[in-house]
Amino acid sequence: MAKYVLTDPVIVFAGSTITSSCASVTINLSADDVETTAFGAAGGYRTRIGGLKSGTVDFEMHADFGASGIDSLFFPNLGGTVAVTVKPGGTAATSATNPDYQFDVLVTEYSPVDGAVGDLATTSVSLPITGEVTRATA
Repeated sequence: MAKYVLTDPVIVFAGSTITSSCASVTINLSADDVETTAFGAAGGYRTRIGGLKSGTVDFEMHADFGASGIDSLFFPNLGGTVAVTVKPGGTAATSATNPDYQFDVLVTEYSPVDGAVGDLATTSVSLPITGEVTRATA
């Protein structure tokens, strides 16, 4: 697998590209650990299977109060569900080496103002994914 530096992913939130306002994006996916251990199983070791899957997406963003800025996307969607797309390799064609991740998130938090005197105005959110995550490679 080729190594790469994440420099210009495509990040779409609620139908708007927010790439130029993001300093960081992280997709976290997990599956529940469901124990299946029974008497005499596996030489005294626990056995397990994967259960329900879940995830979150974390954004670190530069605050933007413009007409189509971060605030205009997050504030009205607080408590709602919106579509998100993250494509690590930017605008290059979707492929096995540049997958396109798509999912919906529940906007559970938003801090429109967060900073101290002289700091860059930023906001960070960690949003739960609701439903399935799809990974397109073509």
